[in-house]
Parts: sequence; C-alpha cells; structure tokens
Amino acid sequence: MPRGLAWVQCQPLVLLLLKAIFPSRSPARLHVPAAAAACLSLLLWAISCARFRLPVWQAFLYSATSLCLLGIAVRSALWHALGRNTWKGRPLR
Repeated sequence: MPRGLAWVQCQPLVLLLLKAIFPSRSPARLHVPAAAAACLSLLLWAISCARFRLPVWQAFLYSATSLCLLGIAVRSALWHALGRNTWKGRPLR
C-alpha cells in the first residue's frame, strides 16, 4: 500500500483518537467527517468480507493493520536515513 494511501486510511482514526485524548484542543468541525469516513471504511470492508466469505470481524482489524503498516514504513524510512538498516546482520548500503 502506498504511504499516502495508508495515511488517508488512518487519518480519520487519528483525528478521533485525538478527540478522545484532548477533547478541548481538537477542532470540532473535523469530528463528524472523520467519524463518517471511519464508518464508511468499516462498512466497505464488512461488505467485502461478507462477499468473499471471510469473517466479518476481520473488517475491524483493517484499521489496526493500516496503522501497523504505516509504522513499519516510517521506521524503515528512518533506519534508511540513519544508515542502520541491515539484512541478516549485514549492513545495507
């Protein structure tokens, strides 16, 4: 998944999480669209799971998976920038 697409998937969840943690500091006009986007994404994945006969509960894991993939991509970019990336104990250049 391209990194920009992962951010688009995670952005509504991040906004809702910020609202839960800092209710007075997050912009109120963004909460309804963020909640709608998160619900629509969940609905699309639930429809896909039902269509392909997968367990519907897996739709709830997609957002967590996207956040994990985004974290892995950021860590990989940082390691590359710092020159710390290795493969089987050998440094990559």
